[in-house]
Amino acid sequence: MTYEERQQHRALVEKAEELRERLEEGRGDASLTREEALELIDLIEGALDRTSPERWDNAMEVVAEEAARRAGRMSSMGPG
Repeated sequence: MTYEERQQHRALVEKAEELRERLEEGRGDASLTREEALELIDLIEGALDRTSPERWDNAMEVVAEEAARRAGRMSSMGPG
Protein backbone atom coordinates (compact mmCIF):
# COMPACT_ATOMS: atom_id res chain seq x y z
CA MET A 1 0.00 0.00 0.00
CA THR A 2 1.43 3.36 -0.99
CA TYR A 3 1.68 6.34 1.33
CA GLU A 4 -1.11 8.07 -0.60
CA GLU A 5 -3.35 5.00 -0.27
CA ARG A 6 -2.69 4.88 3.46
CA GLN A 7 -3.59 8.57 3.75
CA GLN A 8 -6.82 8.02 1.81
CA HIS A 9 -7.68 5.03 3.97
CA ARG A 10 -7.00 6.99 7.16
CA ALA A 11 -9.22 9.86 5.90
CA LEU A 12 -12.09 7.42 5.25
CA VAL A 13 -11.67 5.89 8.72
CA GLU A 14 -11.68 9.33 10.35
CA LYS A 15 -14.81 10.38 8.46
CA ALA A 16 -16.57 7.17 9.50
CA GLU A 17 -15.56 7.68 13.13
CA GLU A 18 -16.78 11.29 13.09
CA LEU A 19 -20.11 10.29 11.55
CA ARG A 20 -20.54 7.48 14.09
CA GLU A 21 -19.90 9.86 16.98
CA ARG A 22 -22.44 12.36 15.65
CA LEU A 23 -25.04 9.66 15.09
CA GLU A 24 -24.47 8.18 18.56
CA GLU A 25 -25.01 11.61 20.11
CA GLY A 26 -28.45 11.94 18.48
CA ARG A 27 -31.76 10.63 19.72
CA GLY A 28 -32.29 6.89 19.44
CA ASP A 29 -35.47 7.25 17.41
CA ALA A 30 -34.20 9.99 15.07
CA SER A 31 -33.91 9.29 11.35
CA LEU A 32 -30.80 10.07 9.36
CA THR A 33 -30.72 13.56 7.98
CA ARG A 34 -30.11 14.09 4.28
CA GLU A 35 -26.64 15.41 5.16
CA GLU A 36 -25.78 12.33 7.23
CA ALA A 37 -27.07 9.99 4.53
CA LEU A 38 -24.96 11.78 1.92
CA GLU A 39 -21.89 11.51 4.16
CA LEU A 40 -22.55 7.79 4.50
CA ILE A 41 -22.82 7.43 0.73
CA ASP A 42 -19.55 9.37 0.32
CA LEU A 43 -17.83 6.94 2.68
CA ILE A 44 -19.19 3.92 0.85
CA GLU A 45 -18.27 5.31 -2.56
CA GLY A 46 -14.79 6.18 -1.30
CA ALA A 47 -14.25 2.64 -0.08
CA LEU A 48 -15.56 1.17 -3.33
CA ASP A 49 -13.36 3.46 -5.42
CA ARG A 50 -10.31 2.24 -3.55
CA THR A 51 -11.15 -1.44 -4.01
CA SER A 52 -10.75 -2.71 -7.54
CA PRO A 53 -12.36 -5.98 -8.66
CA GLU A 54 -8.85 -7.47 -8.76
CA ARG A 55 -8.28 -6.57 -5.11
CA TRP A 56 -11.60 -8.19 -4.16
CA ASP A 57 -10.60 -11.30 -6.14
CA ASN A 58 -7.24 -11.44 -4.36
CA ALA A 59 -8.84 -10.95 -0.96
CA MET A 60 -11.41 -13.69 -1.59
CA GLU A 61 -8.68 -16.03 -2.80
CA VAL A 62 -6.70 -15.48 0.41
CA VAL A 63 -9.82 -16.09 2.50
CA ALA A 64 -10.64 -19.29 0.59
CA GLU A 65 -7.07 -20.59 0.90
CA GLU A 66 -7.01 -19.88 4.64
CA ALA A 67 -10.40 -21.54 5.12
CA ALA A 68 -9.23 -24.61 3.21
CA ARG A 69 -6.00 -24.74 5.23
CA ARG A 70 -7.90 -24.54 8.51
CA ALA A 71 -10.47 -27.10 7.37
CA GLY A 72 -7.64 -29.47 6.45
CA ARG A 73 -6.04 -28.99 9.85
CA MET A 74 -9.38 -29.61 11.59
CA SER A 75 -10.05 -32.82 9.66
CA SER A 76 -6.58 -34.16 10.44
CA MET A 77 -7.26 -33.71 14.16
CA GLY A 78 -10.15 -36.15 13.98
CA PRO A 79 -13.19 -36.28 16.24
CA GLY A 80 -12.93 -35.23 19.88
